[in-house]
Amino acid sequence: MKELVKEFKFRNIVIILVLASVSLAEIASSFTLSRAVNSIVQPDLTKFVQSILLTLLIFFMYLTFTYFRIVYQGQTEEKMKVSLREGLVDRLVKTDYQTFHQKKPASYSSWLMNDVRQVATDSISPFYDLLAGIISLVLSLLTLLTLHWLLIAYTLLSLALILLLPRLFKSTIVQETIKLSQGHESYLSKVTDFLAAYDTLFSYRQLPFMKDQLANQAKDLSDKSFHYTKVMAWVAVAGGLGNVLGQVGIIALTGYLALTGQVTVGSIMVTTSLAGNIFNSSGNLSQMISRIQSSQPIFEKFQRVQASPKSKEQTLTTQPLTGGYSLENVHFAYADKQVIDNFTMDFHLAKNYAIVGESGSGKSTLLNLIGGRLDHYQGSIRLAGKELNQSTYQELFDQVLYIDQNPHIFDGTIRENLEMGQTYSDEDLYQALDQVHLADLIAGHSDGLDYYIGEGGKMLSGGQKQRLSIARSLLRDKKILLLDEVTSSLDQETAISIEKLLLSDEETSVIMITHNLRDQVAGMIDHTLVLS
Repeated sequence: MKELVKEFKFRNIVIILVLASVSLAEIASSFTLSRAVNSIVQPDLTKFVQSILLTLLIFFMYLTFTYFRIVYQGQTEEKMKVSLREGLVDRLVKTDYQTFHQKKPASYSSWLMNDVRQVATDSISPFYDLLAGIISLVLSLLTLLTLHWLLIAYTLLSLALILLLPRLFKSTIVQETIKLSQGHESYLSKVTDFLAAYDTLFSYRQLPFMKDQLANQAKDLSDKSFHYTKVMAWVAVAGGLGNVLGQVGIIALTGYLALTGQVTVGSIMVTTSLAGNIFNSSGNLSQMISRIQSSQPIFEKFQRVQASPKSKEQTLTTQPLTGGYSLENVHFAYADKQVIDNFTMDFHLAKNYAIVGESGSGKSTLLNLIGGRLDHYQGSIRLAGKELNQSTYQELFDQVLYIDQNPHIFDGTIRENLEMGQTYSDEDLYQALDQVHLADLIAGHSDGLDYYIGEGGKMLSGGQKQRLSIARSLLRDKKILLLDEVTSSLDQETAISIEKLLLSDEETSVIMITHNLRDQVAGMIDHTLVLS
């Protein structure tokens, strides 16, 4: 929270000044009303009319300042939420591949949606309420001091009690916040999983299973939310108890001082207003502080996402590769399962390699290792003589491109899916599509390259998605292509055509996993690696 406040320092200074203006206007109105009451006790019509008119003017100023506060503060809160999300996304894109995949995408979605919303509700908005309360409290106390010392003494004693009571709930609030955040993550993950499984459940006629599971998950989240609300309710009641005792007490004390002639009768108007400011503010202060502190575990969770040195971006001139891959005595294991054991091999430039073997033999693991996705290996993996786990992602992917078996297709157009934030000429885009036999797809649509293909590419078949992914790779013109079953969803004729296209470039090295090394392309493979 401190970092957010510092980031928007200027805006927060403006808000503080506006809050002070609102509080001063409110206090000033109580004095003009007090003056009006005194002019009734000691009949003075002129002074009474002047006091009422002045009160109306002050209230107009109060409303003007309040409007500006609501608008400007609301805009600042939205900017803070945007900053939180941008900061978290920046951390995620700068972490390493393995760390990112320690959690499901649904968990990160929950962070960006539910957690940021919870921070806004429990920290950002209460922070400004806290500022308003502190400013009102300080100005009201200073004003009260000008009336009578007994009033300020009683007020300070009452404040001590109000601020002490809710501290008893601090640790409980933090625990309930952690549980609520975890509940949001779990619920979103389960919802995402079951909604994605709709087709499978539909085919098996098990849609009621989804309903039951999501209902149970929703109830669990509801229970966690209810427990959190109960704790916050106890905090509010504790603060409210001191609030009531403080306000009634100070009004009674002012009445006594007025009856004994130590203050004017109109002073009751002032102390009633000031007591409301002081005790409402102080009663809420402890609750606001508790709510702000309750979001600390979320901030700490965000902070734990650390940038990886491998993700460092720098201005580099792409240098020609001087050598291919060299693997020497490589070992890799998932938990206790050894997948790659003492593997040694060279992959030369401008050569094509096929990796074949049964499921579970380590084909994808090997490709992930040389693709830089897995770096906790033993032994040596070098590209052009440089150890892979000492290279940045930028250095590696300037030369290498990994293409998944199940490529992600963005909710957007053909152009957006090909460019992914970069810029290419229409001619280059059409050429890439033509090479993978997708030119006919856009030729039949008036939007051409700007044809919208829907969420997840739902307007395309599985084979068209794979071809679009391959077209995306052809645009990048990398020197080494790592292919993980990229033609598995294509008909044989199209698959052979695209494999020939990829393997025929004499300046490109292709390392491909395949379960079906076709005779038509086998002659273009320089070495077949069989894993078992």
